[in-house]
Amino acid sequence: IETPCVEHIENLTSKQGGDNEKLIFKILKRGDKLNLETAAGENPVPEAPAAAPETSAQPQEAAEEKRKDTAFGPVEGTEKGEALVWYGIPYGKEPSGSLRWKAPLDPDVWTERLSATDFKEPALQLENEAVIGTEDCLNLDVYSRKGAKKLPVMVFIHGGNNQTGNTRELIGTEMAVKNDMVFVSVNYRLGLLGFNCLPALMEEEHATGNFAMLDIAKALDWVRENIEEFGGDPENITVSGFSAGGR
Repeated sequence: IETPCVEHIENLTSKQGGDNEKLIFKILKRGDKLNLETAAGENPVPEAPAAAPETSAQPQEAAEEKRKDTAFGPVEGTEKGEALVWYGIPYGKEPSGSLRWKAPLDPDVWTERLSATDFKEPALQLENEAVIGTEDCLNLDVYSRKGAKKLPVMVFIHGGNNQTGNTRELIGTEMAVKNDMVFVSVNYRLGLLGFNCLPALMEEEHATGNFAMLDIAKALDWVRENIEEFGGDPENITVSGFSAGGR
């Protein structure tokens, strides 16, 4: 019995009239529970049954929720509090070499489970006069929660004047948990690798210098085709962004 109840019972027994009508309680502490016994009959109040021990099935279920299958291969994410997160899932093939300044292609299919437990490098860019990042940047982060199913989806496009930035601009763990949604943040090509209208790059039919825009469109295709696996509703997707990402 909880401690407040003990005080309540003591108050009641002190108001009884006559020794024969009084109940004298002896308080015995067992573990973190208080049990009451009557002095007359020494009949203990039955203890509540102990909670069932955690079974191995519970950790197994949690591990399974972090493992998802995309159209291109399996991925494994990580837990962040009540949120489940998958970092750097490829939505396009690395746009380097002969694929530089070309429309994005599907990533190569993989069969081994891809670790998506940490942030990937940002797109190639300048930071404090130093070159950082990689051309292998066509990836996205997915934030969801345990047991998610058919939740609305928000896709976020980071800002940075079309020259800098990455998916860390807005972290989606809190939004996924508190707002019952699946949050997706997208990396894409930046600077001259993402926006370049040189005549030599415009010779092919339907060519465009807006390669970053094509990347974002490719990412949205991936979301539509795969987000249900992460608990999102492919028919309820909102696209948002900040600064250059909002334009």
